Amino acid sequence: MTLWWRRSANEVDTLSWLTASLVTAWVPVLIVVLGAGAVLVGGQGADAPSFQWAAVALAALATGAIHLAARPTRRRFGTATAIVVAVLASSAVLVSGWGIARGGQGGAGELVPELWWAPVAVALVVMSLSPFVPGRVFLPAGAMVAGASVLGAAFATEPLAAVSPGAEVVIAASSPLFALIGGTFLTRALIDEVQGWRSGIVDTIAAPPAREKAVSIVDRTTHGVLSTDAMPFLRAIADGAPVDAATRARAAELATELRTALIDREGSGWLGAVVATRAVHVTDPHRLADRVSLDQRAAILALIDGVFSDQTAGVYAARLELAPGGEGNVAVALTLDLELPEGRRTAVLAPYYLSAKSVVRDISWTNGRSLVVRFGVDGER
Repeated sequence: MTLWWRRSANEVDTLSWLTASLVTAWVPVLIVVLGAGAVLVGGQGADAPSFQWAAVALAALATGAIHLAARPTRRRFGTATAIVVAVLASSAVLVSGWGIARGGQGGAGELVPELWWAPVAVALVVMSLSPFVPGRVFLPAGAMVAGASVLGAAFATEPLAAVSPGAEVVIAASSPLFALIGGTFLTRALIDEVQGWRSGIVDTIAAPPAREKAVSIVDRTTHGVLSTDAMPFLRAIADGAPVDAATRARAAELATELRTALIDREGSGWLGAVVATRAVHVTDPHRLADRVSLDQRAAILALIDGVFSDQTAGVYAARLELAPGGEGNVAVALTLDLELPEGRRTAVLAPYYLSAKSVVRDISWTNGRSLVVRFGVDGER
């Protein structure tokens, strides 16, 4: 099962011009212009224009829904939204075809199948939908629209009494089919290119020498607690120092310090480099940090480091929580305490938010006294 089947191009490469929601903002306007020109200038559905205007409204509403659902601050483009878009687009082409069959062409002549505006409009809807949903959603939705276009074309071409009615239907309904094929190949190519680029990224953190002594590793991990405190204490015992109640108490204290240092280091894992220098409290009771993939780690670290490094953001504290999610995933919540009005904090967070959105799932933020960013990551086992 390919990544294209499971994830949308918008999730894989959020910053691409193709996946920006602003690209779809002009499509409703284009559909209105196309439909209005076909009715007012081309005379399509001249005897029953109300059907064509209703179809224009439905098609424009479908692309408007795509634009609204694909905004950067929204969560992942849901399957329910895709179904609504497909239903609206299918309804548009069916209403238009039925209106032409009911109203004919009046004095404007017969309909030229390849110039029928409705299939072109719903093809724009299908192409607009392609970057925002995974293949398992896009293919059925696009097939639904293509099927509705065939039925609508059968309605629209019925009054023509053509010698080859099947050919007329194919010509009239070909645009949505081409949009389905084009959207599939375009988004697959985009996802494959991004994945190929990411596969070349390697972890540049140097591993410790293979022959490094265990004592040195523990000492480095505990920031010197072993060599500065524990080792002199153990040498004193070995040299014959008396073992009394105070000695036992000190031994217990050192053991607790070493255990705490080791657990904290293990718990923070790759987060330690940033957390050690930032006012970030990490809550990871299940030790899920090391199950986060490399590109997702980079996005999380960039988000934390970026907002703390931006002096205009006014971030003075943060809390990062990791918890088990559904289907083996990891749920992440980052709470930022910052002194900024809502508009300014959105501008500060947006670049890091978009970068994170390209590699994580279901990301959203909640404004309030504290800014809360929630998302899920694919846990590696």
